[in-house]
Formats: sequence, C-alpha cells, structure tokens
Amino acid sequence: MVHFFEAIVPLSFFLMVFGIAYIFLNSRSKERLALIERNIDASLFFGKKKDNVMYWTLRIGSLLFGFGIGLLVGFIMAEIYDESMFIAPPLFIFSGLFWIIEFIVERKLILKDNQ
Repeated sequence: MVHFFEAIVPLSFFLMVFGIAYIFLNSRSKERLALIERNIDASLFFGKKKDNVMYWTLRIGSLLFGFGIGLLVGFIMAEIYDESMFIAPPLFIFSGLFWIIEFIVERKLILKDNQ
C-alpha cells in the first residue's frame, strides 16, 4: 500500500501542473476571443515591443556568475575554517551583489537605447 502512495504523489503533482496550465491557456484563449468579437484592438495583447531577451540573458548570466563566485568563496572559507556553514552566506551575498550590478548595467543600457 505504501508503494501506491509513493507512485501517486508525483503523478498527482504533474496532473495538477498540467491542469493549471490547461485552465490558464484555455481561459486566456476565451478572453481573447471575446475581445476580438467586440472589435477591440489586438495590440492590447502584446503591449510595447521590447528586446527583453537580452536583458533576461544578462540577468540569468549575472545570477549564475554571482552564484559561482559565491560558491567558490564559500568553499574556500569552509576549507580555511573547517566549517561547512560558511558555504551558504557568500553564495547569497555574491548572487545578490551581481544582481545589483546587473540592475545598474541594465538601467544604463535602457537609458542608452532611449537616447
């Protein structure tokens, strides 16, 4: 009986994720069809065009770079002080620091593009 519950938990999780995605996409489609039937402009769906792909890759890259630097510093500190608890704090500190740096760089790029 225990094996049955071990198998049903992952299955129910994936069914739940599928159900949420299905309901979201189905209701979005119905909402769009209702707006189109009332002759509302389709540009409402898309908003302003931006090149967000560059900014997302910059965000993910800076997070992973900060994560790697933090992990390296954490392992060095753990080796020096013989405590494994020194691994996590530099990980979060450097990840946050590189996200702040990424925010400043992204803001400068957006200001440069708007000029």
